[in-house]
Amino acid sequence: MAAIAVYFVNVLYKLTQKNSMTKKSRRAFRFSNRQAGFSLVEVCVALGVLTVTMIPLMGLMTVELGQVGKNLDNNQAVNISQQVVVEAQQMTFSSLTALGGSNGTGTYQRYFSYQGDAETAGSSQIAYTAKVTVTTYSAGATTTALPGGDATQPTLVTLAIQVRKTPGGIDAPTNPAVANFVSMISCSDLDYSGNSGI
Repeated sequence: MAAIAVYFVNVLYKLTQKNSMTKKSRRAFRFSNRQAGFSLVEVCVALGVLTVTMIPLMGLMTVELGQVGKNLDNNQAVNISQQVVVEAQQMTFSSLTALGGSNGTGTYQRYFSYQGDAETAGSSQIAYTAKVTVTTYSAGATTTALPGGDATQPTLVTLAIQVRKTPGGIDAPTNPAVANFVSMISCSDLDYSGNSGI
């Protein structure tokens, strides 16, 4: 932009000095002007080519930015689910059983910021909510069946974790689930027979 301004100032200066120019210097001035600048047609063609190439690129940028946001949400969902599983592993079996309720299945929620830090309910920093479903037994049995029909284990607890994006802690029904995870854990205070090891 500065180069264009300098060019126009030089042209105006030379035009004001036109009367003092000799015939030879006028010809040299006209020749240099023809060689130095762009014609209006060239500028219009360049702008047209630039416009035709930039419009699709702008469309691609918006798609890519949306995909980056989804990837960030998925990464945070994995980190959040790992935090929830580690927290559950550190609880006692009786604490998890209490969360499971009298029929063996219960839910609780944990709240997290955009950085994945744990938040308290009602905080304005909440960005994700993890709804955790605890299953300690099913159909009246006191043991949890393993996938594939393997022998049941009395020390296993099933955690189903649904991570939802809840900006500001507002959990609207329209908020999509970012990810769902299922994990089976064994509490550290139990030995293999299901008895308290402490």
